[in-house]
Amino acid sequence: MATITYMIVLLLYMMPRVTAMMPEGRLQATQVKASDNSYRLPKTAGPISYEVYLKPDFESFTFEGDVKIRVQVFEDTDTITLHSNRQTISNITVTNNNEVILSTSEANIDSEKHFLVISSESKFLKGTEYTINIAFTGILSEDMNGFYRSSYTIGNEIRWLAATQFESTHARSAFPCFDEPEFKAKFKITIDTPPDYHSLSNMPTPAASEPDESGWRKYEFAETELMSTYLVAFIVSDFESLKSNAPYSFSAWARPNAIENAEYSQTIGPPLVNFYENYTGIEYKFPKIDQVAVPDFAAGAMENWGLITYRETGLLYYDGISTESNKKSTALVIAHELAHMWFGNLVTLQWWDYTWLNEGFARLFQYLSTDTVETEWRLMEQFVVDQQHTVFANDALLSAQPLTSESNTPAEISAKFGTITYSKGGSVLRMLRHILTPETFQKGVQRYLTTHSWHNTVPEDLFNALEEQRIEDNINTHHPVHHFFEPWTIQPGYPVIKVVRENGKISVTQERFLLKDNENSELKWFVPLTWTRESEAPEGFQSTEPKEWLHPTDTPTELNIEISPEEWIIFNNQETGYYRVNYDSESWRLISDGLHANHDSIHPVNRAQLLDDALNLARAGKLDYSTALQVTVYLHHDHDYIPWTAALNAFSFLDRRLTNDQGHTDFKDYVLSQLQHVYETLGFQEQDSDNQVTLLFRVSVLTWACRLGLQECIDTAVSMFKQYQENTENKIPANLRRLVFCTALEHEGEEEWNFLWERYQESIITTEQVTILSALGCTKNEELLKQYLEKSINSNSGIRKQDAASVFSSVYSNPDGVATAFDFLKNNFNEIANNYGGMNAVANSITGIAGRLTTVEQVNDLETFINANSEALGSAAESGRNAVEAAKADVEWTSKHKNGILTWLRNRQNSGDGSANIVINITVITTAFLVALLT
Repeated sequence: MATITYMIVLLLYMMPRVTAMMPEGRLQATQVKASDNSYRLPKTAGPISYEVYLKPDFESFTFEGDVKIRVQVFEDTDTITLHSNRQTISNITVTNNNEVILSTSEANIDSEKHFLVISSESKFLKGTEYTINIAFTGILSEDMNGFYRSSYTIGNEIRWLAATQFESTHARSAFPCFDEPEFKAKFKITIDTPPDYHSLSNMPTPAASEPDESGWRKYEFAETELMSTYLVAFIVSDFESLKSNAPYSFSAWARPNAIENAEYSQTIGPPLVNFYENYTGIEYKFPKIDQVAVPDFAAGAMENWGLITYRETGLLYYDGISTESNKKSTALVIAHELAHMWFGNLVTLQWWDYTWLNEGFARLFQYLSTDTVETEWRLMEQFVVDQQHTVFANDALLSAQPLTSESNTPAEISAKFGTITYSKGGSVLRMLRHILTPETFQKGVQRYLTTHSWHNTVPEDLFNALEEQRIEDNINTHHPVHHFFEPWTIQPGYPVIKVVRENGKISVTQERFLLKDNENSELKWFVPLTWTRESEAPEGFQSTEPKEWLHPTDTPTELNIEISPEEWIIFNNQETGYYRVNYDSESWRLISDGLHANHDSIHPVNRAQLLDDALNLARAGKLDYSTALQVTVYLHHDHDYIPWTAALNAFSFLDRRLTNDQGHTDFKDYVLSQLQHVYETLGFQEQDSDNQVTLLFRVSVLTWACRLGLQECIDTAVSMFKQYQENTENKIPANLRRLVFCTALEHEGEEEWNFLWERYQESIITTEQVTILSALGCTKNEELLKQYLEKSINSNSGIRKQDAASVFSSVYSNPDGVATAFDFLKNNFNEIANNYGGMNAVANSITGIAGRLTTVEQVNDLETFINANSEALGSAAESGRNAVEAAKADVEWTSKHKNGILTWLRNRQNSGDGSANIVINITVITTAFLVALLT
């Protein structure tokens, strides 16, 4: 028997509320260093099963535990390496057939890579099974990662709970383990639970043990099926549950004073599970689904198998208080997490380089599945403006990363969970679905999931399954799936297709679309082309299978399309392709005229596409703003939420760039003139007949009208707020609450701000709290904004850490708060890191501020700050430098394009066009109506 020296690094976090005391006898740590630069575990051994025991203590905020790991050795080795982080290890024993191979009270840790290295003088032999027992202690931290503590209040009583968040590299913070997705194993969890608490985990438990003399009970959960460590979960709380009427165990859990608001989650959840079972042809594999609303939760939600965890705003819907947007978000988040039961849990990415295999599928299917339950929401149309248009902006930067890209360190892995992975992943899969047809795509996905159930995959596994199905169904794409689709996953960015009509012929070319017009890229793609001519509209837009392909090697490609000289043609039916389209000037003229003449003949998604493409092509210098803005002129006739969402999103950039310019008034007048008809139609009064899309549209239109200074809108909102302030029984409709609060605070004073802050402190409803927090940043009072920002880094203010960053964004999103937020950032970035969630949060704050800077002096100030604090900023410094470059580009854009935009706006005013320079006189809302509304 050999005895070897081990060591561990103890990482203790300072606790703002309580100083946590670790049990006596912890090890003295000495460092070891892994021999190479890889953060990946060696493949010499892997786990078969775990038995995990944990005992949390809510007085010291610590936990003790031990883990028994049955491992198999794949090749002869003198070391077995696994992960451990933030634990004090008191003993390690390794046995083989009940014979002790080694036993030690010391541990060897590479603290940077979180490696726990178990060494033996005699080799661990290939093909042999060993059992590793490790006893340890840890801290229930407040950072919302690993095994952490949370709390809520009933009356004046603080009630504690402990929850987990392991994705992507935090299971190692709860117990030593092989913390990589490829190392699947079975888990048997036992939680020693304090009096008056109960425990939940991935699997059910027959019953808790009888309490011991101190009232503690053991919850021994059934062993799981094969799963990755990041999907393990457990919660110790006094939550109450709400069960659905599903024929299987489907429950929601929340604090006792909120559980009744889980009813919508229980209504929509079972039909979503049924959708996934029917779509995939595979039944749900675990015996239960518990959904838990955790008061402090850094992510939006987490797909732990059998125990899905959420922010309260992701699971709870408060009828009469939550907005229609909240309801939509709740449905989509639940659908997203349930999709992961198949896409991620049953079939799991091999490594985080391929995070889009999990998240891209979940993002697409959250819309596809919910669309079958909430059939009137037009979710597949909303997908385009919610997801594809949003990610187009990030993916148009030269610094954009491809879907499949290398990740090694925990920080690099964390960075994979961004817009590119989710929204681009979902968008390119949507494109592939239309290329192959929805039917073949579904059968190919079924083939992929069935073949690889319980295993790990790489993108080639998906491509192969879809290709086999394509061949079987005789779908002619001219190329194998991996051939035309792989470039969309391994290359950053996306193309813009240039369509040119000349002498009755139509030719197309492609180039990478970049927002900076002085940047070049040689990247090309296989681009599926669809189009509709005016004579084919509106039916032609329904055809989304490729009519032709544009190849990466093509020079201008002539298309065989017969078209009359005065007929418009629009490419990319329903914007199913992940690309933009530009046209020659005559084609743009015909499209603009067509929108004016009969916009309803053009699919609403394609109207959204035309608006988004035109304004972003102009932003990138690829189209004159006079042409792009001419496309928007028809909007005062359009009463559809989808194209208006695209227009207002694109207008947001112009609004920010022109905010501090004298010409901003001309811009505001033009947008208000376009909004006139929909404003009059929608008004402030909600109707019983309003569907979800109408409710969302009203909020959007009223928000812009009030923000751009329409006095009628401002007066109505302020009056509604004053009625509410005088008597909170005068309810403001939930959907209008944020708009009313923000408008009132922008135009009123300190009394109104203090009133709303008191409402925040009194509220126990998370969605209401979030609404108020976003509105409190709307004031023009600089002193109040300073105080508000200070509250975000004060642990005693009542603002939860998960919401602190939203305070900062609410202030810098206010044009009058940019300078205040910038000063706060410069003076408090360390406190921001501590309270917002680390240097990633600081990086996000810098990026957010940078997008609001409008002068050279401000940008130079930001650059000076980053350079002066580069070492202290750490990982945020690089993000800061990228943000500075983006801010410089924005300022350069303003100097280059501003005059052209303002000239066009003033020419429209001077031309006497009926859609511009209109004095909006709203007579629809009468005095009698206002009195009725406000009382």
